[in-house]
Amino acid sequence: MKLEDYNEYYIQGSDHYLIPKAAFIELYEEMNNFRKESRENKEVIDKIKRICSSVPYTWSVCGIDVVHKIEKVLKEVE
Repeated sequence: MKLEDYNEYYIQGSDHYLIPKAAFIELYEEMNNFRKESRENKEVIDKIKRICSSVPYTWSVCGIDVVHKIEKVLKEVE
């Protein structure tokens, strides 16, 4: 469903929309899929954070640079 589609269901003079059950089900399923993907992405981010926090600081400069780059990307994702 696209943003333009909402005009079709807009109740004039109101802040409400009346949509068909099929459209509601489609939106609900999209929302559930988004939640699932978000949870999975958060799990990956958390796992990478744990890995980065457990990396010994005795690594070579190259290894530390990689960890810092990963941490920087993770901060942008959050």
